[in-house]
Amino acid sequence: MKLSMWMIANQMTELDVKLEIREDAPAVLNSARLAYATNCVHIYQEKDYVVCDGEGDRIYIYDMDILH
Repeated sequence: MKLSMWMIANQMTELDVKLEIREDAPAVLNSARLAYATNCVHIYQEKDYVVCDGEGDRIYIYDMDILH
């Protein structure tokens, strides 16, 4: 099953997030990884938040450490 960034964001309703997702973001994502890979969500730490970057669309999760 392919995922879209909207499908992922909908599972984060309890978290403090900022969404930068195109309305028509396609369902082309295969998995999430700590290193960049085509058609995968790249997850990395920036300051005190985690970034989920899926083919240019982004979800920012605040007050979170990537390791916890």
